Amino acid sequence: MSLLNRILKSKKTKTSRPDPGPDLRQADQTTLQSLASSSKDPKLREEAIAHLAFGSELINLATGEHSLKIKTLARRQVGICLEKDLSLLDDLLKNQSGNQPELINLVSCSQSASQKVFASITDEKVLLDIALNGATTHLRQHAAHKLESRHILESLLNDLGHRDKSVAQIAKSKLEEFKQADAQLAERRAKIELLCNDLDNLAKRKIDDYFFHRLAELEQAWSLFTQEDKATFSERFTKSKHACQQLIAEQQQREQQAQAVAEKRQKAEALLQEVVTALRQHMVQVYESEQAEHGQLQQIVAQYDAQVESIAGEFPQLQSNCKNYYKLLKSAQQLWQDTNACGPLGTLVRRCSESSDSLSASSAGDIKKLLRHTQALPQEALPTVEQARTLVEQWSQTQQDQADKEKAVLKKLNDLARKANWAIDHGRIRQARGIYKELQEKRQRATSLPTNIERRLEDLDIAMEKLGDWHEFAVQPKKISVVEKMEALADTKMHPNDLSAQIKALQEEWKLLCKGGKNEDKELWQRLQTASDKAFEPCRAFFDEQVKQRDHNAVKREELIAQMQQYLDAYSWENPVWKDVDKTLQVAKESWKSYWPVPRKQNTALQEKFDSILANIHAKLDTARQSNQEAKRKLVDNAKSLGESEDISQAIEEAKKLQSQWKDLGGTGGRGRQEDQKLWQQFREACDVVFAKREQEHQAAQQKFDTERTRGLSLLQKLDDILAKSEHAFFEARKAVKPLEQEILSISELPEKDLRKLKNDCRHKLEQIDKKAKAERNVLSQQAWRTVFGIADSLHAIEVAHLNNTDNHAAQTQLRDEISEIDDWPSGTRAIIEQRLDTSGNQQLQSDNEQSEKQLRLLCIRKEIALGVDSPEEDKALRMTYQVEQLKQGFGSKSQQHDNGVALALEWLTVRAADARIYQPLFERFQIDLFEI
Repeated sequence: MSLLNRILKSKKTKTSRPDPGPDLRQADQTTLQSLASSSKDPKLREEAIAHLAFGSELINLATGEHSLKIKTLARRQVGICLEKDLSLLDDLLKNQSGNQPELINLVSCSQSASQKVFASITDEKVLLDIALNGATTHLRQHAAHKLESRHILESLLNDLGHRDKSVAQIAKSKLEEFKQADAQLAERRAKIELLCNDLDNLAKRKIDDYFFHRLAELEQAWSLFTQEDKATFSERFTKSKHACQQLIAEQQQREQQAQAVAEKRQKAEALLQEVVTALRQHMVQVYESEQAEHGQLQQIVAQYDAQVESIAGEFPQLQSNCKNYYKLLKSAQQLWQDTNACGPLGTLVRRCSESSDSLSASSAGDIKKLLRHTQALPQEALPTVEQARTLVEQWSQTQQDQADKEKAVLKKLNDLARKANWAIDHGRIRQARGIYKELQEKRQRATSLPTNIERRLEDLDIAMEKLGDWHEFAVQPKKISVVEKMEALADTKMHPNDLSAQIKALQEEWKLLCKGGKNEDKELWQRLQTASDKAFEPCRAFFDEQVKQRDHNAVKREELIAQMQQYLDAYSWENPVWKDVDKTLQVAKESWKSYWPVPRKQNTALQEKFDSILANIHAKLDTARQSNQEAKRKLVDNAKSLGESEDISQAIEEAKKLQSQWKDLGGTGGRGRQEDQKLWQQFREACDVVFAKREQEHQAAQQKFDTERTRGLSLLQKLDDILAKSEHAFFEARKAVKPLEQEILSISELPEKDLRKLKNDCRHKLEQIDKKAKAERNVLSQQAWRTVFGIADSLHAIEVAHLNNTDNHAAQTQLRDEISEIDDWPSGTRAIIEQRLDTSGNQQLQSDNEQSEKQLRLLCIRKEIALGVDSPEEDKALRMTYQVEQLKQGFGSKSQQHDNGVALALEWLTVRAADARIYQPLFERFQIDLFEI
C-alpha cells in the first residue's frame, strides 16, 4: 500500500461519525428559514431547504448570491411546490415579469411551470439569453427549440462556442433548415431566371406555332411559383410577356392588313377581269355582227379607264394585268379603225363566198388586216372569223404553191448554169454542151426571169462559143502528158492501193480529154493501154491477196454470228448479269469490226444476220430491263411507304433490306442507265426521308441523353458536396447518400458508355464517402474518447476528494450537468461513468483505492503486450507474473485471446480513486497507441 493511501486510510479511521442532528420535519418555517440561510452545517442547511414552504425566502435562496448547490436545491424545492400547486406561479409571473430569464431558471424543476412560462415568452432575445445561460440543459434546449430568427440562431451559435454541444446542435439543425431553404429558394430563383431568359429569347424570335406553344408553357411554369419567389422577377417577366404579346398583336395587325390588302386586290383583279371580258365581248361583236356600234367601246373606256389607272398605281404587282387591259383596248380601237377602212369582216367574207373568182390580193389583205386582232380573243370558235381564216389560208396556199414552182424553176436554171460554168472551167466540153442544152429547154418554158439570171445566162452563151474554139488546140498536149505519166508508173515503188488509184485517175483524165473531141488519137490510146497494163501488174497480185483476206473475214464473221446465236439461245435472259452482257456485246462488236473487209456481195447478208442477232439480244435485254425496273419501282413504292411508318427502327431495318434488294437487282446498263438513274434518285430520296426521321429521333434522344447526363452530374455534385463536409455535418448530410445512389442508379436513358462511367463515378464517390465516414468516425471516436477521459479525470478528482473528506457536491452537480450535455458516448462508457459517479461517496471506494494502482499498471502492461512493446523497468516483474498466469490459464487451449484498445479503455474507466501522483503518469502511458490495437 502506498504512503498516500496509508495516510488517507489513517485519517479516515480517526474521523468520528457526525451527529445525525435534529429532525426538521416538525420544525416551523421560521426555524427552517434560519437554518437554510445561516446554518454552518451543509447537510443541515440542505435538509432545511428541502422542507421550506413556497415563499420569498425560498425564492431568494434560488435566485440570490449563493452556491450552485444551494441554488439547485432551492429551485428543486420551488419545483416541488409548483407541481403541488401551479396557481403559485401566477404570483411569480407578476413579481418576476421583468426578468423572464431569472424566472425560467427559478421554475426550471417544474415541467408544468416551465411550459407555462415559456409560453408567455415571445421576445427571442430573452429566449437567446435562456439558451445561453439557462440553469439546466433542458431549459437551454427548450429555449433553443423556440428560436426562429436566423440572426438570433447565428448569434446563439457564435456565443456558445464549445460550452453546450446539445444546444449548438439544435442551432445548427435550425440554421441548416435555413440553408436548405436558401438553397431551395436559390434553385427556384435560378429556374425563374432561366424562365425569364427563355421568355426574353422568345420575344426576339419570329412568331410561329412554336412561339404560341412555348409562351403557354412559360406562362404555365410561371404560375407554379409563389408570389414571394416571383417578386424579384415579376417586373422582368411582365415586361418580356408584354413584348411577346406586342409581337402577337403586331403579327395579328399585319395579318389583318394583309387580309384587307388581299381582299382589295381580289376586287381589283375581278374588276380587271370584268373589263377585259367586256372588251373581248365587244371585239367579238365587231367581228361577228355588222351592226356593232363604236359607242359601246367608248362607254367601256369611260366606265373602267379611271379605275384601271387607279389599280395600276395602287397595286404594282397587277401591272401586267393592267398592261393586258391597255393592250386589249388598243387592239379594240385598232379593230374599229381597220373595220372603218376595210369594211366589216362579215361583209368581206360574204362577197368572197358569193364571187366565182378566186380571192383577190386586195381582199385577202383586208381580211388579214382585220384578223390580226383575234389573238386577244378567247379560243372558242367564231363562225365569221373561222370562215375568213379558211379563205385566207386557201388563198395563201395557192400563192405559196405558185411561188414554189417559180422558185424551183429558177433554182434549176441557176444550178444548170453553175454546172455548165464548172464544166467549161474544167475543159469538159461534152458535159458543158449537154448541160447547156437542158438549160435552153427549161429557159424556153419560163415566162419571166430575174435580171441576174438573164445576165448569167447571157454570159454562159458567150462562154460556150469560146469553148468550141480553143478546145481542139488545148487537149492534144494534155493527152501526151497523161500517156507519159502512165508509162512512168511502171517503175514506181508505190503501194498497190495508191498505184491503182493513180492508174485509175490517169484513165479518167484521158476520158475527160476525149469527151467532146473529134480526133480519137488511136496511137496514143494504144500506148496508154500498154503502159497501164504494165503498171497494174504489182496491183493484181496485191488485190488477189485482198480477195483471200475478204473471204477469210467473211468466214470469221460467219463463225461470230454462230457464236452470238448460240449465246442468244443458251443465256438465261431472265436474270442477266448486265456487266457481262455489255462486255460480251462490246467484244462482239469490236471483233465484227476487226473482220473487215469482206466480199461486197456477202457484206449485206452478213450484216443483216449480225444486226438481227443483236436486235434479238437487245429485245431480251429490254424485257429483262423492264422487269428489273418494274421491281425497282416496287422498291421505290415500298421505300416511300416506310416514310409514313411510326416505328422508325423497324422502318430503318426495312429500308436496309430494300437497299440490299436494290443492290442485288443491279444496274441494267446501256439504254437503261438513264431510267436506272431516275429510279435510283427516287429510291434514295425515299430512303433519305426514313433516315432523316431516324436523325430526328436521334437528336431527340441526344437531347434526352443531355438532360439525363446533366441530372447525373448534378447528383454526383451533391455527393461531392457531402464529401466536402466534416464531422457531424458530414454524417447529417450522409443520410441523403442512399436516396442519391438510388436516383443515380435509376438513370437508364444514357448511352452504355456514359451510363457505365456515371455508375463507376457514383461507386467511386460512394467508396470515398465510406472511407471518409470511417475516418470521420475515428476522429469523432477519438474526440469522444478524449471527452470521456476528461470526464473520467473529473470523476477521479471527485473520488480523491471524497477520500480526503472534501466537499464535492458542487463538483458532482457540475459533472452531472456536463454528462447530460454530452451526446456522443462510446458504447458502454456513459453507464460506467454514471455508475462510478453514483457510487463516488460509498465505503467501497476506500478498498477500491487500494487495488487501483495495480489494476492501472496491469492495464498498461496488457496494452504493451498487445502492441508488442516493452514495459518500463519497474513493471517488468509484474508483466512476467501476469504473462505466466495467462499461460497457466490458457494451457491446452487452441488459441489465446488478445486484448483490444476499446476493451482496455472500458476497463480503465472502471478503476476508481487511484493516487493522483501515479494516476496521471500511468494514464499518459496508457493512452500511447491505445487504439492501434
